[in-house]
Amino acid sequence: MESELLQEKITTERLRQQILYERARPAYLHRSYLYMEGDKWVCVGGLEDEKVAREVFDDEVTCRIYGYGNSPKEALDDFDRAWTTGEFEVTL
Repeated sequence: MESELLQEKITTERLRQQILYERARPAYLHRSYLYMEGDKWVCVGGLEDEKVAREVFDDEVTCRIYGYGNSPKEALDDFDRAWTTGEFEVTL
């Protein structure tokens, strides 16, 4: 009984850590969303950042970040990679 309780506590802690990780990743922080285009998943984010930039620069600003993959997870991971490495463009 005690070992089962310990195992449940460990499982709960792992889930909590996974949730914290997901909420700290760029794809979550930049309010990205997922959709399918053909047979690929696309993760696009930066729309909130774009809204703020438009207010600051008072101009048309495009600062969307894209991630692509064969699954939602791959698209989110690609988005995070693009954000982390700076492989995206901001245009005025």
